[in-house]
Amino acid sequence: MVLFTLLNLCFELGEEVISFLHTEIPQSYRDIFRIYIVNRYMMNRLCIRCQTQVSYQNRLSHQYAGLDREDLIAIVQKIDTIRIYVSMLIEKSQEIV
Repeated sequence: MVLFTLLNLCFELGEEVISFLHTEIPQSYRDIFRIYIVNRYMMNRLCIRCQTQVSYQNRLSHQYAGLDREDLIAIVQKIDTIRIYVSMLIEKSQEIV
């Protein structure tokens, strides 16, 4: 449940950033990263990596449906993506304010 909460909070933070930027409203968590790319707010490569995390969050939200041990290991191994994403948001927010 900790992984789900971590991913969920990161995506909700992304919605807040987009709201602050006054861009279009994302239709999904995955859409947050498309909007970042379109508005040149974040690097494409990082956005694509974060979109992969959205699929994990979706699977975690459905009570671990279809997740096995290897999937959980993959999520944990890619947790650095979340750290980079949050660091990037902090850096970008300081530029805006």
